[in-house]
Amino acid sequence: MKDNELRGLFLKKYYEHRKEGFYQPEVADFTISLEESEIVRISEQLDQHDLINWESLNTFQQEKGHGEITALGIDVIEGEKASPVEIKYQNITISSSSNIQIGDQNIQDIKISIENIISSIESSSFSPQEKNEAKSKLKEFLKHPVVASILGATSSTLIGML
Repeated sequence: MKDNELRGLFLKKYYEHRKEGFYQPEVADFTISLEESEIVRISEQLDQHDLINWESLNTFQQEKGHGEITALGIDVIEGEKASPVEIKYQNITISSSSNIQIGDQNIQDIKISIENIISSIESSSFSPQEKNEAKSKLKEFLKHPVVASILGATSSTLIGML
């Protein structure tokens, strides 16, 4: 993922946590694969452009920090002002549809649903051979490149459960 996309993702996270004051982003807060150093690097970029106030909390063991979105950052997210640095957001347009869910919780919902399927397979009255066949097909589905790219690290976690 490019920095301009990461900046958009991070700025949205700070916006979501704006009422809490300082927010300390964690790798687990994101549905994409990140390292702690990327959280610090992108947050420092947002701070350099006055979109967040960032405080580094570096220790000997690891790089961390916390930040809060600024008024400019809020205006950028809400579309009131242009960003001083390029930021890309994922935009989705939906028309004539119902029961649509868009947001960061989608991957979590999928994970929970697939965990329920695995549990139902295990507790079913089918033969062990039929259960193994069903789990094998589910594993094949989760390994498909399109599915794996959508689910990210969640795909590997679910495959490990099978």
